[in-house]
Amino acid sequence: MGRIAVILLFFLVFADFSYSQSRQERRKIEKSRQLIAEGDKFYSQKNYREAIKKYSEAIAVLPVNPYAYFSKGYSHYNLGELEQAIIDLSTALEQGYRPIDVYTVRWQAYYWKKDYDSAEKDVLNALQIQPKSSYFYTALGDIYRAKQDFRKALQAYKQASELEPQNPEIYFFMAVCHNALGEYAQQGEAALEALRKGTRYRAEAWTYAGQSAQFFRRYDDAIRAYQNALNEKAELKEIYFNLADIYRILNNFTEAIAVLRKGLALYPEDGSFYVNLSWMYSLAERHDEAVAAAQRATQLLPNEYMGYTNLCRAYNDLKQYNQAIQACNEALKIKPNDGETNFYLARAYDFLGNRKKADDLYKKAVEGLIEFTRERPDYSDGFYLLGNAYLAVNEREKAIEAYKKSLALSPNFARARYNLGIAYVLTGNKQLAREQYDALLRIDQNLAARLLEVINRR
Repeated sequence: MGRIAVILLFFLVFADFSYSQSRQERRKIEKSRQLIAEGDKFYSQKNYREAIKKYSEAIAVLPVNPYAYFSKGYSHYNLGELEQAIIDLSTALEQGYRPIDVYTVRWQAYYWKKDYDSAEKDVLNALQIQPKSSYFYTALGDIYRAKQDFRKALQAYKQASELEPQNPEIYFFMAVCHNALGEYAQQGEAALEALRKGTRYRAEAWTYAGQSAQFFRRYDDAIRAYQNALNEKAELKEIYFNLADIYRILNNFTEAIAVLRKGLALYPEDGSFYVNLSWMYSLAERHDEAVAAAQRATQLLPNEYMGYTNLCRAYNDLKQYNQAIQACNEALKIKPNDGETNFYLARAYDFLGNRKKADDLYKKAVEGLIEFTRERPDYSDGFYLLGNAYLAVNEREKAIEAYKKSLALSPNFARARYNLGIAYVLTGNKQLAREQYDALLRIDQNLAARLLEVINRR
């Protein structure tokens, strides 16, 4: 065979081989497309497990298959199989699939795996492609919020809000961040803006608005906000405590009790409601009910001291001093240096005539309540109790300062105002005592009359 004939034969064989190979590749591509189409059908039906099978078959036929890898990864993500989702999405990206689509899904997979650094990288890469995307700025805010970098989260949410000012959820999450940073004025503003724009987190937004108003002592606003929150979601347990505390501050113990009983109806086995109820019953001078509530609190929360402390106080109010001593000692086993408990225990011994024991306990009470008010400088009852303890150890000027601090936090606290009047009488300042009497006339006429009797006797 001549050289030309050999060359011609070679080209004929090669052409046939190339044609055969090309036809084989076309078959693979077509088969892969069919499998992907079947996978897409299952995906549209949210049958992600069957979709994954088809996408896997497509990849087996044609390994360089970025769409199949992306769709398989997305299916794994929808099933919560985050590790495999990340692997497949990363392969799709390596094989040339659209980066913005991969970042849109993969950052979420990283986020739910709590790999926040990788999620952040994906979102920042996405923002390089779409720098005006409110979606990705919101995502960045979510990531920083999860990392508890609330300042950075706020910056990201602010940029998102400028790009999409009508999105209510951005403002809601800004309220969340302001709350974490202790920025209560901005928290309230952001929460109300979220509500105005129609947030789906209505109950939570009203809660944040209420907290803000409560912090700034706008109690009427706070009450309205908390009531709105409960209308949206009655099971928000902490709202009952917050709302009851506002009524306590306003000297409206009847309403405080009513609010706590509403919460108790939803959480009948929650001892915290009984702890708070026993305190409110005592303030309302409903001492038998205070004992019953405190007893239930100790049954439900046997390892927490406050139920026993409240029981001790209630027994004192009923002049059942031996039972009071027993209850206070149970509380002190749990929290030995508690100032309030030591004060009630001192009173029990005092009423039983054991003045020496009472004096030692009053001194412990002062120490413990000084520490308590240092830890809770915004709690009026702490300063009220500290004032009582100072009076018991004849530190009358210090008692007056403590009562004044209590009243600065809760101007309608009738007992604190009554005791301040008594302290002024004991220091010989009847004029200031009468000012407390005048103020009491607007709050509690019974206590006002009792104070006037003390003033007139001196």
